[in-house]
Amino acid sequence: MTDVLLVAPPMQSPAAQSSFNALCPPLGLGYLAACLLKEGISVEIADLSKQADPWAFLSRTIERTSPPFVGITCVTQNYALGLKAAGVVRAKAPGAFVAMGGPHTTYRYEDVLAEKTVDVVVRFEGEKSVVQLFHHVANKAPDLNLINGIAFRDGDRVLKTPHRKHEESLDDIPFPARHLMPMATYGRPGTIMTSRGCPYKCIFCISSTYEGNYRMRSPENVIAELVMLREIWGLREIYFIDNVFTASSERVQQICRQLVDLKLDIRFHCVCRLDLITHELVEMLKDAGCIGMEIGVESGDQEVINSMNKHISVSDVLRATDIVVGARIQPMFTFQIGSPFDRPESVAKTQALAAQVRAKGAIAFVSIMTPFPGTPLADRAQEFGIHIHDVPWSEYRTSNPITDTPHLKRQDFRRALYEEAIRSGVIY
Repeated sequence: MTDVLLVAPPMQSPAAQSSFNALCPPLGLGYLAACLLKEGISVEIADLSKQADPWAFLSRTIERTSPPFVGITCVTQNYALGLKAAGVVRAKAPGAFVAMGGPHTTYRYEDVLAEKTVDVVVRFEGEKSVVQLFHHVANKAPDLNLINGIAFRDGDRVLKTPHRKHEESLDDIPFPARHLMPMATYGRPGTIMTSRGCPYKCIFCISSTYEGNYRMRSPENVIAELVMLREIWGLREIYFIDNVFTASSERVQQICRQLVDLKLDIRFHCVCRLDLITHELVEMLKDAGCIGMEIGVESGDQEVINSMNKHISVSDVLRATDIVVGARIQPMFTFQIGSPFDRPESVAKTQALAAQVRAKGAIAFVSIMTPFPGTPLADRAQEFGIHIHDVPWSEYRTSNPITDTPHLKRQDFRRALYEEAIRSGVIY
């Protein structure tokens, strides 16, 4: 018997399955597994996205492991498949305790608990909650109402316990249990998260609410994991999946300096804020092995950017393009259409700016601003004057307009995205 089975459902379509996140190991489950293992609790991870027949694989895994506790993660797009996984667990192991977590279930916990296949929702970060939940299952203690950061059914009521304080010292959390994942099957296995949260408050993002205040791992702790990825896993291409890797210039300097001194021979991709890009920063990143940089711009219209709470200047985009391209690092500028503040003129400006950076050698990726649960965009939809169409959660994709805004309809955004596909050759 295995004490805990952690499950990552597949995505809802082949296109979604080939997206960036689906090509990466589920680090969230890896962190949960590492914390369980640290407490002497046996655990397996079942990444169903890597299976040709995910439901048969899950059924066999449950039969083989007989877990008393099953944890399932999901995002908005594959929430329905997360519920399907819970149904398979119920059918194969009726007595198992089933918990669900992730950003979608954190904010929609009442919907989740209306499904009788799920016992508990773990809200926000779950490393400590999941350990306590296992002890609740194994030892009948602590009581659920004494475990912070969860929601559960009590008869016909749904109870939510107090919010669990985010872990301030990320260095105290063990590295993800990658040995429990099929690492050889991932397109981008070398992912690492060196911080949580975000110091910025953009209206379309949950990072500042779901992950809370911005917290960083120490340079020494980051380097230790990079050494492990390089020397134990043999990985040379690394993806820093922080919301903003370069938020602290001092910390980035220390990480880059140690990478150069250790001669790890890695190359990496990271996310950088537009307003933080300087010649000095880019050269330092390049010397340390940076080959790709994602930079969020969102719009070609300054008024729209200001209204998003983005706090960057459109005038910096072409300057940053020249700096990054000049250093022979591949920049990818990300844009969004579908903001509540977009008008035909602002959409045209965004398309024009995307074309300009492409002409300079950058990648420009245009997507649809989507009101995912928990974002200010969703929570303040009425205030922003947007109408969210009644569509299944699987339709919440950044390639699929689901809103009408005060000035444009979803068909207008769809047409603009098609135009971008023709210009860029990228199929959204």
